[in-house]
Amino acid sequence: MNFRIMDTRAAYGRLLAAPNALAREAIYREELVSPFAGLSQILGGGDGLAMFRQWGLSPDLFEEGQHETTAAKLARLAAADAWNRP
Repeated sequence: MNFRIMDTRAAYGRLLAAPNALAREAIYREELVSPFAGLSQILGGGDGLAMFRQWGLSPDLFEEGQHETTAAKLARLAAADAWNRP
């Protein structure tokens, strides 16, 4: 079994800084959805981003209306040192 460590903190930062919806979707697909392509296939295939949306996860969380809420949540995770805990 192979494990891949994902730098989600950096990916979330890039999503927050993305200039528009197209850029956010590209980042989200490449950095967060793509590593789970195998799981998406096992769970029914199709568009991985659509599956993430069904799970309540999508680039929409980083849009203007959600931007501040998501940034605040990520700041709380960083303050709790969540990315460095085993």
